[in-house]
Amino acid sequence: MKTKNNYFKDFSVEAYNLEDNKVRITIRFEIDGKIKEDFNLEKIEEAYDKGDRKFNLNFYIKIVKRGFIFKKELIKERIKRKAIIFWTRNPLIHKRIWVELIMEDGKPYILYDFNEIKKKLFNFEREYIIDLNVFKGYEEVKLLGIISAKWSKYFFTPKDYIEYKEPIILKVV
Repeated sequence: MKTKNNYFKDFSVEAYNLEDNKVRITIRFEIDGKIKEDFNLEKIEEAYDKGDRKFNLNFYIKIVKRGFIFKKELIKERIKRKAIIFWTRNPLIHKRIWVELIMEDGKPYILYDFNEIKKKLFNFEREYIIDLNVFKGYEEVKLLGIISAKWSKYFFTPKDYIEYKEPIILKVV
């Protein structure tokens, strides 16, 4: 297991109280390091030539209420992103091999700038709404955000799993 310092960059968790006794938690980070460096045009083209034509990146988000004995899961989500490597003759793309992204909404995206592809694949931002009625009787609630990412072995990268835990303290009014 790797830590935040090795892979998670610009990590932030923000909590805002909303009306109707709810709180919005925003989780934002970027995956950095060897995986992002190795996902480049030269290695993508070589991977295509060797028959490796996709890259799956899975994010796992959990927000749990910490207790003395038990933890209660409030949010548990798996987000899957794919990069499909394909051969193209598109005149707008100046390379023989390119990448199509399949994001968590299931829609394909073909971007014409490789840096934008990397940004869309490795950057993460998501908002969650939690009902504070669950915490009646508490003045302060300690939550734990557990964020992890996982990918399999591909031509350009070994299999890996990274995880980071971030405490979140909510003031219940």
